[in-house]
Formats: sequence, structure tokens, C-alpha cells
Amino acid sequence: MYEIHYNNDIKIIKLGKSTKEVRAKLEYIRKRFKLQFKGTADLSLQEICEISGLPLEYAARMVQREYGETILQIEKRDMAKFVQISKKVGLNLIHGGRFFDVTIGNDKGHAVQIVMDLFKRKYGADIVFFGLGDSENDISMLNLMDQPILVQRNDNTWLNFKIKNVIKVQGIGPIGWMNGFKIIDSR
Repeated sequence: MYEIHYNNDIKIIKLGKSTKEVRAKLEYIRKRFKLQFKGTADLSLQEICEISGLPLEYAARMVQREYGETILQIEKRDMAKFVQISKKVGLNLIHGGRFFDVTIGNDKGHAVQIVMDLFKRKYGADIVFFGLGDSENDISMLNLMDQPILVQRNDNTWLNFKIKNVIKVQGIGPIGWMNGFKIIDSR
């Protein structure tokens, strides 16, 4: 489900709950179950830069989330319990390459499906959709694509998941993404 709001002539589609609601549930988990983890709200910008390797400008953007929280640190011994409890309280955990996002009610697949439907309504059904990804949080989106493209992960492997018609490209991070875009450009 999603909500539609209007801001002047702009239609805003809200897929999930606010960062405030996500952080409230995370704080409940932290206090009730005594789990040790840190998200962007728990760290200074400098700490985020040190942990993530991002420049200050990107770390500042990472903090300005409206619909989720990024967990940057968690004790390994707490991870399985954290995942189990998070699901019970209605949180979605979306694993990225090194960190994971916590949301309520949204994922890439849901968002992409809405965008695809909007494009089909405006331009007709004769559209080919390409999608690039490299981690678990991309699966729901890649499964919707006419041409899914998998980029290598940091360990030189590809995500081990069945995705119909997937093309695997060489290259990690930006190099892999550029190689994926070359495939799109060639079609």
C-alpha cells in the first residue's frame, strides 16, 4: 500500500513510514532487548565518514533520510536476534553491500513497480526496463526488469540468487556499474 499526497502540482507517493517511526521501533528494540547497534542517528557525521569511508557531503545526505535508517554497526552476536525481533515488530531489513537499511512498508521492488506502471501509462506498453544491482536489497527490483544486470560484489563474486535472464558484468562498484551501463547503451 502507499499514500498519495500533493504539494502544489507535484504528486508525492509515500511507500513507507517515516524515519521517526523506524527509529522509535529501533529504540524500543535497543532498550527492551539490550542489543548494541548504531545507526546514522546515533553517530556524528565524522564517525559516519570514518565507518563508511564516505566524504562528508555524502555522509550528510545519508543522515537526511525521510523513510528509514541505515545501521552501520552491530555486534555480530546480536545480529540474528536483531533480525528476528525486527521482523516481529514490523521492520524490513534490507541488506546492502556493507550496511543495511531498516524501513517500514517499502522496498525497491515496490517502488520500481509503481514507476514502471507510471511509465507504461504515459508511454505505452512497449518499454524495455533495465535494472542494475549487486546485493540482496536489489533482488525485488531486478526480478521486475526485462533485463536485469548483476554487478560484482566486493569479493569478486555475484549475488547467489536466481534472477531470470540476468546478465552478470565484470567489475566491482563504479567500474561494474559503468560496464552495466555500456550494455544498456548498446541496446
